[in-house]
Amino acid sequence: MPMYKCKIGQIVETERSIFGVIPAGQHEILRRMPPTVAGQDQYQTKSPRDGHERVVKERDLSASRI
Repeated sequence: MPMYKCKIGQIVETERSIFGVIPAGQHEILRRMPPTVAGQDQYQTKSPRDGHERVVKERDLSASRI
């Protein structure tokens, strides 16, 4: 069973992705997603800045500085 580090509703910080798909900044965790084939935990997040929902790997998240 996956050991997710983030909780639903938690505000996290993202780093800009390599391809620029995920903007850096705060995102809210909406739900946990199934792990990738490689076993990486991932989440559906929402950016309050642009309102878009995205799937983000746990390795690309850090605790928010609020």
